[in-house]
Amino acid sequence: MRWRSLVSLITLLAVVAAGCSFWQPVATTAPPPTPRPTSVVSPYPGPISVQASPPGPEIQPKAVTEIYPTVTIPQNYPAGLYREVSLPVNYASNSFSIRSMTFSLVFDTNRLTFISNDNNQDGLPDSVLLGTAAGFAVQFRYETQGSTGLLYFGVSDLISPFKPIPSGVLLSVKLIPRSTGSIPVPFSTNDQPAFYDLQGQPIPGQGVSGSLLVTATSGKAYLPVIFNKYPPTYAIRGRVTENGQAKDSVLLQIQTGQLAWSDAYGYFLLQNLSPGVYSLLPSAAGYTFSPPSRIISLPPESNNQDFFALKIVPTATSPRPPTPTPSQERCEERIFNGGFETNGGWVIPNTSYPAGFVAQPVFQGARAMRTGIPNSWENRISSSWFYQEFVIPFNARSVVLKLHIYNQTGEGSISTSSDRQSVRLLNQSNQVIANLIGPNLGNQRYWMFYQFDLRNFTGQALRLAFETYNDGIGSITLMFVDNVSLMICY
Repeated sequence: MRWRSLVSLITLLAVVAAGCSFWQPVATTAPPPTPRPTSVVSPYPGPISVQASPPGPEIQPKAVTEIYPTVTIPQNYPAGLYREVSLPVNYASNSFSIRSMTFSLVFDTNRLTFISNDNNQDGLPDSVLLGTAAGFAVQFRYETQGSTGLLYFGVSDLISPFKPIPSGVLLSVKLIPRSTGSIPVPFSTNDQPAFYDLQGQPIPGQGVSGSLLVTATSGKAYLPVIFNKYPPTYAIRGRVTENGQAKDSVLLQIQTGQLAWSDAYGYFLLQNLSPGVYSLLPSAAGYTFSPPSRIISLPPESNNQDFFALKIVPTATSPRPPTPTPSQERCEERIFNGGFETNGGWVIPNTSYPAGFVAQPVFQGARAMRTGIPNSWENRISSSWFYQEFVIPFNARSVVLKLHIYNQTGEGSISTSSDRQSVRLLNQSNQVIANLIGPNLGNQRYWMFYQFDLRNFTGQALRLAFETYNDGIGSITLMFVDNVSLMICY
């Protein structure tokens, strides 16, 4: 009985085991693994972060590249020595809607000149030409620190609804190279380009710096100049009196056309004047004035530019035939220190080899002025020059310039050398108004006399400039100057 019960129990257990599938091993297919993130990119433009994958089969992450707004200066942009070049600033939005941006360009003022004159008075120098920035508000500032020049720009849309700045040539900057070779024009590292979207939120971006590649070329050129900070304005003040009493209603005028009237106390004021040399002329019906005019150099501020009014009193005389009388022509010398016997009067820019006073050779007196390089072992690329400013009054009857030149060079001819000697009339932006001598290459080695009639330049503020350019190749070139005179007669 016990044995039969044991067999029945074993049989029951076998049946139950045969009917239960979980006792049998079942082959199944494993589900695909959940994809593991290999990178996380912020939905708002910003740095890309990459996270490490958790342990498991290695999956190679895809490269992720984000391109942001970019301003670019071309590399090795071609330019000619002393020839004005328009350097473009290119902008690529790279699909971002940029409402405003700021950036600064840096350059070496010993190698590049930026002319900051604003002749059309639109608040932007004439040397800045707008491209895609036209139609947007443009801010500009020019500063110099030692031999470093900085051009700051801000471009933005200030009127809602705001529109994005389009890609293309944003603007161009006119520069005048003063040496050959590659001249860097980088973006400032202290004031990195900044970009802002239509909501005014900052967007990452970059500036790609560039350079000019300058070669010596012929053609119309501009003499170099050293500028200080963006020029401020100045004023001329004075008083007109008659017999010690205030004289009102006298017209005071300068050659630019700006004018003022003396008030009831005799005082007058001309303001918002750029740096330069001005000829101030008083006039009133029935009066002459002492002095007849004043030559004023700004800066500094010019006060106490006074005039004395002298009433013209007609004299009753019996008629008589006119008789010839000697000319009452009044003349005055407008060049200061034309013999170079002192250190005054002339401006000598600090170039790589500046002009300087010399004791030999001289035409008259103890000193003359040298331009160029006197010693062959010092040969280098250099523009050695000096100048003096003056104004030719409106009422000048004769204007005669006289000077003596001594040329010297070891170069062969003008066709085989870039060295040059020249005498020029410039405006206050250092643009060439007239070439009086040259540019040429002479080796006379004796004093030559020159005379010029400058009556065609009445009413203008000018610079008389003497220059010798050495290209640093071959022999040296010089020019000596002595006995410069500008006689103006009325």
